[in-house]
Amino acid sequence: DLDNSNPAISMNLQWVHGYTCGSTCNTRVSKNLWYASDGNPVYPAAALGVKLIKSQTGGSPSQQFYRGHNDDILCMAVDPERRYVATGQVASKSSRGKGSISIWDSRDCRELFRMNGCHQRGVTSLAFSPDGTQLISVGQDNKNTHKLWTDVGGNWCRVQCTATATSDQSTVFFSQWLQGNHKSQCALVSGGAKSINFWQIE
Repeated sequence: DLDNSNPAISMNLQWVHGYTCGSTCNTRVSKNLWYASDGNPVYPAAALGVKLIKSQTGGSPSQQFYRGHNDDILCMAVDPERRYVATGQVASKSSRGKGSISIWDSRDCRELFRMNGCHQRGVTSLAFSPDGTQLISVGQDNKNTHKLWTDVGGNWCRVQCTATATSDQSTVFFSQWLQGNHKSQCALVSGGAKSINFWQIE
């Protein structure tokens, strides 16, 4: 007879081998390996955000995981203080063709905020502003929609989209904030295969 009861054992994720550094579709971007504020590296592995915890006593290292994504992480960014991590994913089967962004704490991999379905097809690039209060994201749609997110709750516990703009159809590989007076100068630059765009916030 079949026994449908649950087994008297359970499994916990202890170690992830590997690191997501690229794909055959050229959707992965650079800058997806960072150091957290405690000096431990964070990086994506498929749908997981991984924090590698180095042993202080010479023993074996361990890992912590952010599990808020349900499909592959395409990009990652860390704020200037290296406390907050932003990760963007490709559209999953359950998201109706839209990618999402998660903000999580690098200290304990705890989710702080999630922007569900914010970009068509996926999120290809993320970058925090120099003061750590804003985040730029680039979508994988035909017009490479750029969205500006602002921390309105403090500690990235509440986020609001404060600006949006479309770009050309050239594949975007990076986005980067520029230093200076953003009201009179270019605040952002993004570019990729065939173009580079300079952005001013209005």
